[in-house]
Order: sequence, then C-alpha cells, then structure tokens
Amino acid sequence: MADLDYLKPTNVDLPKKTFTGSCMCKKMTYTVDLALPEQPLAQRCNCTYCTKSGQDVYKVPGEDFHLKTPCSTAEAIADDNTHGKRMGRFTIRASSPNLHRYFCDQCGNLVFTAGWFEYEGHRIDYFGFNSKTLDQPQEGLDLSKFKFDYFDGLNGNYFAKKTDGPHPGGTI
Repeated sequence: MADLDYLKPTNVDLPKKTFTGSCMCKKMTYTVDLALPEQPLAQRCNCTYCTKSGQDVYKVPGEDFHLKTPCSTAEAIADDNTHGKRMGRFTIRASSPNLHRYFCDQCGNLVFTAGWFEYEGHRIDYFGFNSKTLDQPQEGLDLSKFKFDYFDGLNGNYFAKKTDGPHPGGTI
C-alpha cells in the first residue's frame, strides 16, 4: 500500500488555538482548532477541481472543525438531502463518490471537504478545509507562512508528492 501519511491531520501533538474562517460573503462561518507550527503545511493538488476551485487543503481531525453558520458540521454532512437548502455540496462521482466538497451557494467559495474513499481495499476517512478561507488578520495566523505539498491528481497519481513546486498543470 502507498504511504498514506499525507492524509492524516497535521501537527496534532502541538498546542491548539482556535481560529475563525468563512466564505467570502460570510454565509458559511466556522471555527477550527489548529496546532500550527512555524511553517504550516497545506496541500495543493493539480487536478481540475482543486485548480479551478482554488483549494489549498489543510488536514484536521473532523472534530476540530466547527461549522457555525448556516448549520452545524454534523447537519451539513448528514446525508439527508437538506444540504442544498443551506449550502452547496459537490461530489466527484467517478473517483470519490463518498467524498463531498462543501461550498457556499451564494459566493461559491469552497470551504471544506469531508467523507471517505477507498484505496487498495482500505477505507480512508478524510477531512480537510480550504486554508484560504481562514479569516485574516488573526493573531497567531499568517497565511503567507504556509508552505505546500503538491500532488498530481490531474494524472490520478495522488501519491506523487512534491515539496519543491507543483506538478505540470498545477499552480504555485
């Protein structure tokens, strides 16, 4: 099996601090408990969806992310079809039918991704939020300090991690 460490939440042993975030129009607001090192490490993928949505994923345990409006995180991810009344939910059916991306249905900002996918016969639980939606400025948080691991989702090679720059078709 490939190395799946990049799918785990980062820096879980450091002290956590609560930060706020939102979509651009503030319909979707949240708090997140983050254990930030000096140079936080987010993930940037070159697949069509991540590139076009402008997503930079920061992995956290799902229980550390608290959607405040328009509903709770639990209500958002409940599979009862009420999500459309509160926010948008997009699923790439072919590659990850149980991994849902949640976005504001007013301004379009992608805020978080939650669910699971299967890889080599193993269920992989996944939760991450778009670090670009963290509110700025906030004491103890500087988005310019974030560094990136780059992944080659465009070619379906999600385990080809690079740290020195994007794969072809990706953004810096």
